[in-house]
Amino acid sequence: MSRVRPTSKSGRFFWKLFIGTAALVAIVVSASISLILKEFGRIHQGEVFENLLTQARLINRIVTREASADAGVDYQTLAQELGGGGERGVRVTLIDAEGGVLGDSQAEPAGLDSHANRPEVLEALAQGVGQRTRWSHTLSREMVYSAVRTDEGPSPVAVVRVAVPAEAVRAIPQAARTVGWWIAVIAIVAALALAWGLARLWSTPIRRITLTARSLSRGHLSARAHVGSFTDELADVAQSLNDLRDHQAAQLETIDRQRRTLEVLMRQLGEGVIVASKTGRIILINEAGRRLLELPQPKPPYAPHFAGMSVEQCVRQLDLQRMLLELKVRGAAVRSADANTGGAATAPPVVEKRVELARAAGPLSILAHVSEIQLPPETPGVEGNGVARLMVLTDITELTRTVQVKADFVANASHELRTPLSAMRAAIETISEADPERDAATVRRCIGIVERHASRLEELVADLLDLSKLEAPGARFEPRTLSLRETIRDLTQRFESRAASVNVAWKTSVTRVEDDFRANPYLLRLVLDNLSDNAIKFTPSGGVVTVCVERDAEAVTFTVQDTGCGIPAAFHQRVFERFFQVERSRTGTGSSQPVRRGTGLGLSIVRHAVLGLKGKIKLQSEPGDGTRVTVRIPQTAE
Repeated sequence: MSRVRPTSKSGRFFWKLFIGTAALVAIVVSASISLILKEFGRIHQGEVFENLLTQARLINRIVTREASADAGVDYQTLAQELGGGGERGVRVTLIDAEGGVLGDSQAEPAGLDSHANRPEVLEALAQGVGQRTRWSHTLSREMVYSAVRTDEGPSPVAVVRVAVPAEAVRAIPQAARTVGWWIAVIAIVAALALAWGLARLWSTPIRRITLTARSLSRGHLSARAHVGSFTDELADVAQSLNDLRDHQAAQLETIDRQRRTLEVLMRQLGEGVIVASKTGRIILINEAGRRLLELPQPKPPYAPHFAGMSVEQCVRQLDLQRMLLELKVRGAAVRSADANTGGAATAPPVVEKRVELARAAGPLSILAHVSEIQLPPETPGVEGNGVARLMVLTDITELTRTVQVKADFVANASHELRTPLSAMRAAIETISEADPERDAATVRRCIGIVERHASRLEELVADLLDLSKLEAPGARFEPRTLSLRETIRDLTQRFESRAASVNVAWKTSVTRVEDDFRANPYLLRLVLDNLSDNAIKFTPSGGVVTVCVERDAEAVTFTVQDTGCGIPAAFHQRVFERFFQVERSRTGTGSSQPVRRGTGLGLSIVRHAVLGLKGKIKLQSEPGDGTRVTVRIPQTAE
């Protein structure tokens, strides 16, 4: 069983699964990082404002303490000391109640405008605390401000403001964002790799199952889905598909075996089979039917069983056409009667009919048997549309000939028996009415007639018994080992004196490799005795009868040849029929010699005996050249 392996090209399901998973992971990671960074920035900004506010309050306490200790405090110097100096340090600004700058750690107070309108200052004066992130026109940069209102006391400072550059505040969130997005990129790449692997892991078995299902749909039942070591739902699907394939393969194998069996039966069936639909179309004609109807081999699209052709195209005999179309005509008559009169039209069903078909070799007797059959419906759910007509054609030519032969045999046997019996009865009546002393010659002549016809009856009955024994269905003739020398010697003892009595020379010739051979002695004696008797009987005085025997490794051949007048070629086959005699041809015209009349069964007995010996017989004869009969008995399987 071949397993379907997926190609290296990924399918649509893989890309859908991969892109969907990757997009989902990318969106989730990006959204999560974005939210985290946003929250981190918000928290960091809050911490910065809180730190600045703490520093402002601390400076407020320091300024208040310094003012209490020394009324002549230099606020510019104090601001610079508290701010730490430098452009990147914390900017400390001390502002009085009117907005004037008393001291600034990064600028000279004389060059500064009034800060009364600064938003963080206004907010601090109003609420005690003010915080802003704005552009500083003094420093020309964005600053983060935090201002607190001072407590009442000896100091003229009303607001303490602390500020740091905004870029310093944003540096940490920016670094965090950089790290966060790098983490996001790494996570997305890892997620893509994971999505690729998962998509490949999930899509590969699905693709295998898909390819297997596609192969099965195209009739490739050798395909199987690979289950492997998986035990999940996909493995269950693959196993179910394999089970479906096995079940389908078993069903198709059963159907194919039944189809092949039906084809073999239809091909080897001796009877012709014709199946026609109710519409007059051929469904099937088997090989025997084709031969009986003398149809040529069908061509596509009607091969191999003439399916689809009309009955008239395939069946040219009118009687057979009527029998096949009877269903069609009867169905139309029934429908017409139902539609017009509501009655039922009936037609006499044709069940069986004997048909004679003209053939070049002689008439062919066919027994046609027709019956209706119910085939699977062409249209499911429509009752009656599967009705068809089955015709079985049986060649009864041999049976007809056999019946005729039996009838002729009875007639011939009756005639052959009646003739001597009539002669014997007439002779006996003559004897009974004659005077033995006065009509002694007549009595002797009649007694001779009785003896002659009684002998003929005895021969006839003996031949009939031999023929009956040969034709018996259960007759078995087992071969035995015989000797050629003894067989010819016994034959010579039986017929040499008889041949001499009619002035016919008897000769034998034996050509052998070995003496022993196998044959049934009863059948062999029937063959040799009848052939020798016929040869002597129909050879004129002065003629010669020769019996030749040839033995080789394969067969033993007996040849009986006479110098009689011969048999015309037209009668070579008929002389083997029962009671057939060609007396004129055998005796010759103008012969004054009385000829002994045979029973007409001798050569028929010879033919049956040779068949029992599994041998072959050959007749060679021409008028005036004598007759030569050759019998070949195989000694090996031929």
